[in-house]
Amino acid sequence: MLAIRQKSKTTFSLINYTKSELVASFNTPDGTATYPLATGVVTMVREFDRQEGSIFKLSMSLDSQDSQASHVISLKRRINRKRKWAALKTDSSWRIYQLKLSRRHIRIFIFPMRPLPSWMKDLPDSVLLSNLCLPGTHETMALYGWPFSQCQDLTLSDQLRHGIRMVDIRIVLVDGELRAYHGLQPERATFTSILEEVCSYLESEDGKSETVIMSIMEEASFMPSSPLFSTLVRDAIINPPSKKSMWFLENRVPTLGEVRSKIILFSRFGGTGEGWEGGTNGVGIHPTRWPNNQREGFEWDLEKTRVRTQDWYGIPSFLNIPEKFAVAVEMLLPCPAPNGKDDLSITFMSAARVPFALPSTVACGFGWSALNLGVEGVNSRVGRWLLEQLGGDDDQDIASDGLQQTIKPLENKPGCSQVTLVKSMSNLEKLAIVDDDSRKEPRLRGWVLMDFLLNPYELGVVPLLIECNWRGRVDGEEGWRS
Repeated sequence: MLAIRQKSKTTFSLINYTKSELVASFNTPDGTATYPLATGVVTMVREFDRQEGSIFKLSMSLDSQDSQASHVISLKRRINRKRKWAALKTDSSWRIYQLKLSRRHIRIFIFPMRPLPSWMKDLPDSVLLSNLCLPGTHETMALYGWPFSQCQDLTLSDQLRHGIRMVDIRIVLVDGELRAYHGLQPERATFTSILEEVCSYLESEDGKSETVIMSIMEEASFMPSSPLFSTLVRDAIINPPSKKSMWFLENRVPTLGEVRSKIILFSRFGGTGEGWEGGTNGVGIHPTRWPNNQREGFEWDLEKTRVRTQDWYGIPSFLNIPEKFAVAVEMLLPCPAPNGKDDLSITFMSAARVPFALPSTVACGFGWSALNLGVEGVNSRVGRWLLEQLGGDDDQDIASDGLQQTIKPLENKPGCSQVTLVKSMSNLEKLAIVDDDSRKEPRLRGWVLMDFLLNPYELGVVPLLIECNWRGRVDGEEGWRS
């Protein structure tokens, strides 16, 4: 690798993940430099950023050649030391992120602005839900009981409109009514009100193209279990405000087209399915096993699907956050199932143990990360990891005299092309990785459940998980039709 020598220089690289040809214009001390951004191509620009000790300032304007969309973005050279990434607030047609690849190299990711309330409408009906990346929430209704029990900061309706497509409902029978609880903490919602919110969303204009997986289990860790639980759940989902026609109750993974505007039951209750039409084949997706707090994860079979699950929640302390993060994201990487089966991964980013690993501590971290003091939470680590997977792992530090110098492609990176430095105008240099037919995008798939989805950067992670559904796609594979 070649190292940058001048302290006054910072390299910015850009990758355009939209379908439009874009033009980036940089305002520099030497004037304005303009660069075309082809789809899927990495373009690098080195800026001579500081003059006479002035504070670093750089603005970039983006223009689409397919529309009149334009936006000016103020870029930051200094990014949070712990996180090393940032989601930039824009009111444009794009979602824009920065990732610090090295000390003086920052990559800018430009993604389309997908509508979070109805993001599934642009996915083909033919794709299996096991071949999607679905953001979800752990302990969806846990809005109360800070700091021990609270796990979320948005209501159920708001979560759905912010892109969440799997919810984790923990309920218990209290005074003849099913109510949401987290441990001993009542969460001020009944099962009936929960169903009313989900059904209302799916019947809305935004929700008619979507689907919601609803995991239901009895919160019996601190409350007595009821033999009537399964029957009461069944009665609730077939009677108003719910409708049986809105539920997918088969014990298999459906295609998206089968379940638009429907709720998919994921039953962590019910045993043999007694009282349900079809027994275990009529109580929704029904795990055959769920070992408690197993660090290495576990597998179970679902008809033609091998399901890999990671739900290690009882980490010893916040010192185990890096370990928890590592085993959780590993589940999103491809792992072909034997005997031609489909593969589904379900991974929980959440964990907690009182007093040294509270839910907010694990998800959000603590301290002053901008000063490199404190601990980075799982959510932030996931955001950085997703960006690295989507195009941030091919850092190339550039020599100052690299005119027409070829850099060897990275090892073990199929599809990497030759990289050439080209001298440009206005004291800027440009580096482009040619996008050829062999260049491959990562496939990141799975159902991801997290705590405190607003952290960090106000939904910084959820849009990235959603974007994974358009990356690594090939017509005819994974049920994909463009």
